[in-house]
Amino acid sequence: MILATGLLTFVLVRTRERIINILAKLHKGTEVVRSGNLDYAITVAHEDEIGALSLAFNHMTASLKRVTVSKSDLEKEMG
Repeated sequence: MILATGLLTFVLVRTRERIINILAKLHKGTEVVRSGNLDYAITVAHEDEIGALSLAFNHMTASLKRVTVSKSDLEKEMG
């Protein structure tokens, strides 16, 4: 019973650390993008829900960059 509890505790602590690290990367990414750097991308290391969230973040920044470039081109054309 003690061995099982210790193993479960180890797995939970490692999972918590992994989630916290990935969320910190996502937070950093939002700060970088907010500062105007739309070339920033998060490295996707896992094919799980958090990896999917990281991919969605990368797709979002790519879309924002396309919209920003299109808007800038339109403004140049009209100005």
